[in-house]
Amino acid sequence: MLSAVYGEVVFTNLVENKWIKKYYTLHSIKTDKIDEQSTITHQKIDENKGFIEDFKALVTNSGQKPKTNTYMKEYLAH
Repeated sequence: MLSAVYGEVVFTNLVENKWIKKYYTLHSIKTDKIDEQSTITHQKIDENKGFIEDFKALVTNSGQKPKTNTYMKEYLAH
């Protein structure tokens, strides 16, 4: 089994030729790294949304001041 993100196997309960029941826990995976990656990804998405909003405002000359530091520097320079 391969995954694009990582987790740490904390517990495994697999025994060869052992019957299992529905909802039986086979593995327990610590997801701290996955959660951290998810948080960083959501922060980048929010940052990119801000860049897009600022870019649209600057291109359309709406008079709205940019909210992101990157575009605010350019806005103040001109």
